[in-house]
Amino acid sequence: MPYELFLALRYLRSRHKRRLARATAVAAIIGIAMGVGALIVTLALSNGFRDEMRDKILQGTAHINVLRTDGYPLTDSELLKGRIRAVEGVLTASATTYDGAVARGPKGSAYAVLRGIEPEAAESMALQSWSFEGSGSVRSQPTSEPLVVLGVELANRLGAKTGDIIQVIPAELSNVATKRVRVSGIFRSGLFEYDSTWIYLPLETAISFSGDNHSASIISVQVKTPDEVKRVASQIRQTLGANYNTIDWQQANQPLFSALALERRMGLFIIGLIIAIHRCQHRMAQLQMLDCLGNPLRLILIDRPRLALGDRTLAAAACTHLAQQQEGGGAVVPAFADIRAARLFTDGMQALFAH
Repeated sequence: MPYELFLALRYLRSRHKRRLARATAVAAIIGIAMGVGALIVTLALSNGFRDEMRDKILQGTAHINVLRTDGYPLTDSELLKGRIRAVEGVLTASATTYDGAVARGPKGSAYAVLRGIEPEAAESMALQSWSFEGSGSVRSQPTSEPLVVLGVELANRLGAKTGDIIQVIPAELSNVATKRVRVSGIFRSGLFEYDSTWIYLPLETAISFSGDNHSASIISVQVKTPDEVKRVASQIRQTLGANYNTIDWQQANQPLFSALALERRMGLFIIGLIIAIHRCQHRMAQLQMLDCLGNPLRLILIDRPRLALGDRTLAAAACTHLAQQQEGGGAVVPAFADIRAARLFTDGMQALFAH
């Protein structure tokens, strides 16, 4: 048994009836346990929320985005995808677009982002897992209107349901041209930014909406280990050259994770402040109790001379009684003098040690 545990159990299971000390110890143990429990629960909630947000972000977005430094579209996306897939640590690479548009439905209109993806891309598999209503696939089908998948918040704002036809006005076109699309499904990702603005559609449909000369603007890269995106992104830049830049998921979501880190630090600070205040209050209560009871050492120093001088007084009284019997009262006066001196000395010692 550890020494600390042995000492604690011996103190709590003492044979002497120290109810106040035992109650104080139990209260202190319960207080410390509650403080530690609150700290553990707070850290678990903070870490769990951060991990959940991280998983949702990584499931719906690319780990690394590759784009041109001058901002122009990628005219040789197939060649770039082959060179990126050859980099160690890369899992998949696919072309995609992020184009602004205005969506208009039976209930109203709202701003939207046209997310063009390839059918075999990792984002397509994530879209199927997010499926909330209808089909989560964006594969091209022989219909008069292209098929799209809306976020649940955007669908509620537009008043659109599965099978409805909505109108999309791409922002890239110089002339206002309305495109008609059919809603094949609705997805729910759990992130309001995605659910309220994103519209998934096939990549070739997004390119045709933005003009004949438009092409994919970003290469979405999925890596085997998301925590190693810095190393993989550096290798991709070395492979492609100075004309291309990379943005990993940590850079794209830095404000969100910084806010979560700040929230975690503030929670730890508040819990630490509560524990510190509790300790100060407990210490002040101990000092007040000692002040009320007095110093035990001082009481011992006062009590010992009192007992000794009291015994001397009793001895003097016995000697006086014995002298009175033997000599007929001749030694009574000196005996009373000894008794008076002993009493005065006892009272003086009490006053001295009391101060």
